[in-house]
Amino acid sequence: MSTTNKRKEEIIGYLVVLAFSLLILSECLRMQYVTSKLLPLIFGSFIAVLAVIGLVKQVTVKQAAAGIAPDKGETTAEVWRKYARTGVWIVGFLLCIYLFSLIVAIPLFTFSYTRWHGAKWLHSALFAVSVTLVIYVVFILLLQVDMSGGLLFRILRP
Repeated sequence: MSTTNKRKEEIIGYLVVLAFSLLILSECLRMQYVTSKLLPLIFGSFIAVLAVIGLVKQVTVKQAAAGIAPDKGETTAEVWRKYARTGVWIVGFLLCIYLFSLIVAIPLFTFSYTRWHGAKWLHSALFAVSVTLVIYVVFILLLQVDMSGGLLFRILRP
């Protein structure tokens, strides 16, 4: 596949993601309760911003002028390995939520994921603590969402 065709496909992909996230945001704004619309608004906004950034990069950056070599492409096996790794991370996170609870799974997953992908110990720990703190303050303290314990905590509870 040529570089220009790949860029066109990526631009179309970013436009689709942006349109979908804007549709989600518009639907969320019609919801009656703040607790119902807060999480989709946060994620929808985040995805829309990332789609705009990616779209701007694809439209403005010319690979040949920037001295970037054209993509040589990946084999199908490499692509499926990446999907499998991502799937294992997602299943692991969901299993951790099921067993321990969301508030325990978030720092464990965030720390292990960032460490696995090359971040330093201190950066991983600080990021895991800050993400957990933000989620704790927003959802448990401000919105008073019940994040009951996972399966193991329910079993161990008298």
